Amino acid sequence: MEFQLTLSAAQTLVTESEYNLGQFLCDSGKVEIAHRDMKPGFSRISAMVLRESVMAELQINRGNISFTSFCSKHPGVQSCEDVAALLIEVTTEEDQGFFVSDSGVDPFAWKRNSKPQWERTLDRLLPAIPDEQLVDEEPLGLILKVVSEPRYGGEDALTLQARPARRGTKSPWIQTGVSWRNVAFDERFSKKQRRAVVELDRLREHVEQSTYRHSWDPKDWISLMDLPGQDLLDAFEALRDAGVQIVNGGSAAKLPVEFSEIPAMAHVDVRRTEQGLRMEGKLRGPREEHHHLLPIGTPPTLLAYASSPLPKAKELGLAQFAEPVTKELAAFIDSGAHIIPDGAIELFETQHLDRLRVMAPLKSEDGSYRIPVPARPSLKLSLESIQTPLTVRYSWEYSSKGPRQHTLEKEIAASVQDKLGELGSLGQLTSSGIFPPKEFSTSESIDFLVHALPLLEEHPDVIIEEQNRLPKYRISDAPATVSVEAGESTGDWFDLSVEVLLGEIKKCRSRCCSKP
Repeated sequence: MEFQLTLSAAQTLVTESEYNLGQFLCDSGKVEIAHRDMKPGFSRISAMVLRESVMAELQINRGNISFTSFCSKHPGVQSCEDVAALLIEVTTEEDQGFFVSDSGVDPFAWKRNSKPQWERTLDRLLPAIPDEQLVDEEPLGLILKVVSEPRYGGEDALTLQARPARRGTKSPWIQTGVSWRNVAFDERFSKKQRRAVVELDRLREHVEQSTYRHSWDPKDWISLMDLPGQDLLDAFEALRDAGVQIVNGGSAAKLPVEFSEIPAMAHVDVRRTEQGLRMEGKLRGPREEHHHLLPIGTPPTLLAYASSPLPKAKELGLAQFAEPVTKELAAFIDSGAHIIPDGAIELFETQHLDRLRVMAPLKSEDGSYRIPVPARPSLKLSLESIQTPLTVRYSWEYSSKGPRQHTLEKEIAASVQDKLGELGSLGQLTSSGIFPPKEFSTSESIDFLVHALPLLEEHPDVIIEEQNRLPKYRISDAPATVSVEAGESTGDWFDLSVEVLLGEIKKCRSRCCSKP
């Protein structure tokens, strides 16, 4: 009969707190095996734990196993942290554990097989050197396909979907063995390619969190339609820079997706007809033969194009929009042409034309309608003077709620700086495209009000707004005359009078001073 004490069995011989302390002592290398005494039916291990003598003993008696222990620090106690440390040490040895047998055993076998204490301690504390497995990196691909889904009461809805892929033997790109769930840490592919591909799924999670306050596990295919437009554009640029192969899943040959250098065009065609003003949204691919088009992103920044129906097109391409458009453009195009009666054109131009400009660029393809030029912005200066210092704040003011004309704003800001010339600078434009506010000192306030403000008032694109009554300063050509008179007074005081004459303006001040 043989019995070997296991670590789980050793845990039952001590309390939980004793086991935790014993684990700490064992891991710290404080247990040193001194002697093993092994006889048929009897096994004893003696050790030193923190300079204390500790003993553990196993016996076989009529088929039963008994355990006893001793600690010089805790005499008369069956278990303690030192006993726990010894049991953990002997039950976790690789060469020989703590066992008892009723057959004959070699009493010196433990000395020949066991490692010295310092080596066992280092084996436990030092990290193991893993065997490096050489893995050949595979190229990572991204399959794009346009999916057609039935839509009640209208044409089928088209969505562009994507999923990761890898090289196949019979097929150029296969979906087996790679998915959105595991591609992030799949070491078969380079880290740069994995990060570029996973960015698409991170954008999907962001959209779901923003919309539903929750995100779901990715499916085999994810839709790119609702992803933020500019982020989607950056993600595709990162995919191409990382060398990820982007292929068309609609063709059996998995041909590469074409990224056109020629931009896509989107605009609203506005023209006069017999019925009134006609408006129609239009998309144009890089070339005339691309009649099947699908805007991608929210707002759209990419256009999927093909010369045949997109779900079955053998050749698929993506092009970037030349000018920004909004997410409402696709619905506006699907709704067809819109007619504004002649009598309502003025109302349309006043209340709706600027919103139409925000959605997409406006054009009159036949030249029948002269599109009104957007109102120029004005640089508004708000001046406020509390006591002497002057504070100036800047803002752009538009007469209508149209899109900001950033290019024109920069031109106006530059012309204002040129107008001031050497008299002073309004500062550098901030990231929001406006001059930073400034608080002047007394001398700077006088210089600004006397020299700079008159020039700014002459500029046609500048509006001056005074928040309160500002001090008025003027430069006089007449010299200043100062007169000082001192007169005697009673006691230790005398009168001192100072008079300043500047042209016709007289300033007097008198004071009573003490004698030295």
